[in-house]
Amino acid sequence: MGRRKEKKQGTYEPDKKPGFSDPWIGKRTGLIVVAVVSVALVAFLAYRFIPALGLVEGLLWSLGFGASIWVVFGGFYAFNKYIRKL
Repeated sequence: MGRRKEKKQGTYEPDKKPGFSDPWIGKRTGLIVVAVVSVALVAFLAYRFIPALGLVEGLLWSLGFGASIWVVFGGFYAFNKYIRKL
């Protein structure tokens, strides 16, 4: 029979807590995701709104909905920054 490899056991550190308050993704990645989603939403809504409402009104509505994503993102970001300072 061959040799048995010994498994290395990890050391337990009771002081080290899991990072529940750590961000899931980086700030830059989050901004890229929000930008891609908002541009995709504007394009899709413009495609749907322009035949029904006309060019100018369809673009304005789609840009308004795309900007609303940034408003919600900015609000949550500001709220998170404020809460973390407390």
